[in-house]
Amino acid sequence: MIARGKRISNSVNNYKKWKEICIKPHIKKRFQHHYKYIEPEILVEEYLGDNLTDYKFFCFNGNTKILQVDKDRFNGHTRNLYDNNFNLLPFNLGNKSNNYETKKYKNFEKMKYICNKIASLFEFARIDLYDINNKIYFGEITLTPGACNEPFKPLKYDYMVGNYSK
Repeated sequence: MIARGKRISNSVNNYKKWKEICIKPHIKKRFQHHYKYIEPEILVEEYLGDNLTDYKFFCFNGNTKILQVDKDRFNGHTRNLYDNNFNLLPFNLGNKSNNYETKKYKNFEKMKYICNKIASLFEFARIDLYDINNKIYFGEITLTPGACNEPFKPLKYDYMVGNYSK
Protein backbone atom coordinates (compact mmCIF):
# COMPACT_ATOMS: atom_id res chain seq x y z
CA MET A 1 0.00 0.00 0.00
CA ILE A 2 1.15 3.52 -0.74
CA ALA A 3 -0.21 6.59 1.02
CA ARG A 4 0.90 9.98 -0.29
CA GLY A 5 4.26 8.63 -1.40
CA LYS A 6 4.89 6.60 1.78
CA ARG A 7 5.07 2.83 1.57
CA ILE A 8 3.15 0.84 4.18
CA SER A 9 3.35 -2.94 4.34
CA ASN A 10 0.36 -4.77 2.89
CA SER A 11 -0.67 -6.47 6.12
CA VAL A 12 -4.34 -6.20 7.11
CA ASN A 13 -3.27 -4.66 10.42
CA ASN A 14 -1.87 -1.66 8.57
CA TYR A 15 -5.10 -0.90 6.70
CA LYS A 16 -6.38 1.33 9.51
CA LYS A 17 -3.13 3.34 9.56
CA TRP A 18 -3.18 3.60 5.76
CA LYS A 19 -6.79 4.79 5.76
CA GLU A 20 -6.06 7.47 8.39
CA ILE A 21 -3.17 8.83 6.30
CA CYS A 22 -5.13 8.80 3.05
CA ILE A 23 -8.48 10.12 4.20
CA LYS A 24 -7.19 13.30 5.85
CA PRO A 25 -7.97 16.37 3.77
CA HIS A 26 -4.83 17.66 2.07
CA ILE A 27 -4.79 21.08 3.70
CA LYS A 28 -1.70 23.10 4.48
CA LYS A 29 -1.94 25.41 7.49
CA ARG A 30 -2.25 28.64 5.53
CA PHE A 31 -3.19 27.43 2.06
CA GLN A 32 -5.68 25.27 0.17
CA HIS A 33 -8.60 25.72 2.55
CA HIS A 34 -10.99 24.85 -0.27
CA TYR A 35 -10.18 21.17 0.31
CA LYS A 36 -12.01 21.20 3.63
CA TYR A 37 -15.29 21.41 1.67
CA ILE A 38 -14.57 18.25 -0.31
CA GLU A 39 -15.52 14.95 1.27
CA PRO A 40 -12.44 12.70 1.27
CA GLU A 41 -12.68 9.47 -0.67
CA ILE A 42 -10.29 6.62 -1.32
CA LEU A 43 -9.58 5.86 -4.97
CA VAL A 44 -7.64 2.79 -6.01
CA GLU A 45 -5.57 3.09 -9.13
CA GLU A 46 -3.01 1.07 -11.01
CA TYR A 47 0.55 1.28 -9.69
CA LEU A 48 2.62 2.73 -12.53
CA GLY A 49 6.12 2.32 -11.10
CA ASP A 50 8.79 4.11 -9.11
CA ASN A 51 10.54 7.35 -9.98
CA LEU A 52 8.40 8.23 -12.98
CA THR A 53 8.93 11.36 -15.06
CA ASP A 54 6.13 13.85 -14.33
CA TYR A 55 4.83 16.09 -17.11
CA LYS A 56 2.96 19.02 -15.57
CA PHE A 57 1.18 21.30 -18.04
CA PHE A 58 0.34 24.81 -16.80
CA CYS A 59 -2.72 25.81 -18.81
CA PHE A 60 -4.41 29.20 -18.95
CA ASN A 61 -7.83 29.47 -20.58
CA GLY A 62 -7.35 26.09 -22.23
CA ASN A 63 -3.86 26.75 -23.62
CA THR A 64 -0.59 25.28 -22.42
CA LYS A 65 1.88 28.00 -21.54
CA ILE A 66 4.45 26.09 -19.49
CA LEU A 67 5.49 22.47 -19.19
CA GLN A 68 7.26 21.40 -16.01
CA VAL A 69 9.21 18.15 -16.33
CA ASP A 70 10.22 16.50 -13.05
CA LYS A 71 12.58 13.54 -13.08
CA ASP A 72 13.88 11.34 -10.27
CA ARG A 73 11.60 12.94 -7.67
CA PHE A 74 12.75 10.65 -4.87
CA ASN A 75 16.44 10.44 -5.67
CA GLY A 76 18.32 13.38 -7.21
CA HIS A 77 15.21 15.34 -8.20
CA THR A 78 15.59 17.48 -11.32
CA ARG A 79 13.12 19.94 -12.83
CA ASN A 80 13.02 22.00 -16.01
CA LEU A 81 10.44 24.34 -17.45
CA TYR A 82 9.62 24.55 -21.15
CA ASP A 83 7.34 26.73 -23.24
CA ASN A 84 4.50 25.31 -25.35
CA ASN A 85 6.97 24.61 -28.20
CA PHE A 86 9.30 22.70 -25.87
CA ASN A 87 11.97 25.39 -25.64
CA LEU A 88 13.82 25.50 -22.32
CA LEU A 89 12.71 28.51 -20.28
CA PRO A 90 15.19 30.82 -18.47
CA PHE A 91 13.46 30.55 -15.10
CA ASN A 92 12.51 27.92 -12.57
CA LEU A 93 9.81 27.07 -10.06
CA GLY A 94 10.75 26.82 -6.42
CA ASN A 95 14.44 26.10 -6.05
CA LYS A 96 14.88 23.20 -8.43
CA SER A 97 16.32 23.72 -11.88
CA ASN A 98 18.96 21.93 -13.84
CA ASN A 99 18.90 23.82 -17.10
CA TYR A 100 19.56 20.60 -18.95
CA GLU A 101 18.25 20.49 -22.46
CA THR A 102 16.42 17.44 -23.61
CA LYS A 103 14.77 16.53 -26.87
CA LYS A 104 11.07 17.01 -27.37
CA TYR A 105 9.20 13.98 -26.09
CA LYS A 106 7.55 11.83 -28.73
CA ASN A 107 4.07 12.26 -27.23
CA PHE A 108 4.50 15.94 -26.32
CA GLU A 109 1.97 17.29 -28.87
CA LYS A 110 -0.57 14.60 -28.03
CA MET A 111 -0.14 15.24 -24.30
CA LYS A 112 -0.49 18.99 -24.87
CA TYR A 113 -3.70 18.42 -26.85
CA ILE A 114 -5.17 16.29 -24.03
CA CYS A 115 -4.24 18.88 -21.41
CA ASN A 116 -5.66 21.78 -23.41
CA LYS A 117 -8.96 19.92 -23.81
CA ILE A 118 -9.22 19.21 -20.08
CA ALA A 119 -8.01 22.70 -19.12
CA SER A 120 -10.59 24.40 -21.35
CA LEU A 121 -13.01 23.96 -18.44
CA PHE A 122 -10.90 26.20 -16.19
CA GLU A 123 -9.34 29.65 -16.21
CA PHE A 124 -6.21 27.99 -14.85
CA ALA A 125 -5.32 24.37 -14.23
CA ARG A 126 -2.17 22.34 -14.03
CA ILE A 127 -2.73 18.99 -15.69
CA ASP A 128 -0.28 16.20 -14.84
CA LEU A 129 0.37 13.28 -17.16
CA TYR A 130 2.80 10.38 -17.39
CA ASP A 131 4.23 8.78 -20.52
CA ILE A 132 5.11 5.17 -19.80
CA ASN A 133 6.23 2.95 -22.65
CA ASN A 134 4.63 5.37 -25.12
CA LYS A 135 1.27 5.18 -23.34
CA ILE A 136 -0.18 8.33 -21.75
CA TYR A 137 -1.62 8.17 -18.22
CA PHE A 138 -3.55 10.86 -16.38
CA GLY A 139 -2.09 12.00 -13.05
CA GLU A 140 -4.16 14.85 -11.64
CA ILE A 141 -5.70 18.26 -12.13
CA THR A 142 -4.62 20.88 -9.64
CA LEU A 143 -5.90 24.41 -9.41
CA THR A 144 -3.36 25.42 -6.75
CA PRO A 145 0.06 23.94 -7.60
CA GLY A 146 2.48 24.00 -4.69
CA ALA A 147 -0.37 25.43 -2.58
CA CYS A 148 0.23 28.64 -4.59
CA ASN A 149 3.32 29.08 -2.46
CA GLU A 150 6.10 28.29 -4.95
CA PRO A 151 7.10 31.39 -6.93
CA PHE A 152 8.72 31.34 -10.32
CA LYS A 153 12.28 32.64 -9.99
CA PRO A 154 13.64 35.17 -10.79
CA LEU A 155 10.60 37.07 -9.55
CA LYS A 156 10.01 38.98 -12.81
CA TYR A 157 8.88 35.67 -14.34
CA ASP A 158 6.38 35.14 -11.54
CA TYR A 159 4.70 38.37 -12.66
CA MET A 160 4.95 37.32 -16.31
CA VAL A 161 3.24 33.99 -15.62
CA GLY A 162 0.59 35.76 -13.51
CA ASN A 163 -0.27 37.89 -16.53
CA TYR A 164 -1.19 34.75 -18.52
CA SER A 165 -4.51 34.82 -16.65
CA LYS A 166 -5.52 38.12 -18.22
